[in-house]
Amino acid sequence: MTASIRHDTVVLGVPAYNEARFIERTLRSIQAQTHGDFAAVITDNASIDATSDLCADFARADPRFTHVRQPANIGAAANFDFAREASESPLFGWVGARSDGLWRGRLEDACKLGPMRGAAPRRSRVG
Repeated sequence: MTASIRHDTVVLGVPAYNEARFIERTLRSIQAQTHGDFAAVITDNASIDATSDLCADFARADPRFTHVRQPANIGAAANFDFAREASESPLFGWVGARSDGLWRGRLEDACKLGPMRGAAPRRSRVG
């Protein structure tokens, strides 16, 4: 099953596997962006820790977040691809589940630069 997220501005892919210690900080940094017109797709690669529960809670509380849990571990590359393929937006970026988070104005700055210089239209890392 593939989740399809269509969005006019920025879609952030957040692939994760056993990131319970770090994922909440990362998701909160996305949630706190000054540019609130975004969608985030979290793809949990069948984690065996609390990652899936934390991500599901986040998605229930904020409609800009979508959580997809893989039924079995599909490998890192396939999990990244799944996140990208879930979006039809030309503006897509990666946020690592273990990242220190995005600084508060990161998405706003990226959108001002445009797709080729900031919000990167294909496989590019935002945070």
